[in-house]
Amino acid sequence: MELLPAVLVKKPGILRSPKDLPEDVAAVMHAMRHCKAAPRFRGVPPERYLPWVTEVGRKGRPPSVLKSFRFKHEDVLRLSRLRRNLPTRSDTEVIRMALELLESSFPRASVA
Repeated sequence: MELLPAVLVKKPGILRSPKDLPEDVAAVMHAMRHCKAAPRFRGVPPERYLPWVTEVGRKGRPPSVLKSFRFKHEDVLRLSRLRRNLPTRSDTEVIRMALELLESSFPRASVA
């Protein structure tokens, strides 16, 4: 039971019908994908099943976090133009590049 939530989050393609999940499974997957407090899963506390997430699939990498944003129409068009003109394949990659560029333009805070 400890491994099941991690497998379902990192390898959702193994599910025959992902929309027909039991409520507790869907709740755990939702919490893990959205970085929310994870509930107990069929008697297993999150401290026991969450460490498995980085061990399944791409070892050492946590699953992608789903975020929703509302863009204006002009922003969607801008993303499209950037995607065509940059060496990227998706809007997500364009946004990642923009975030990295923006972050690099600020001096890093010194760590005490």
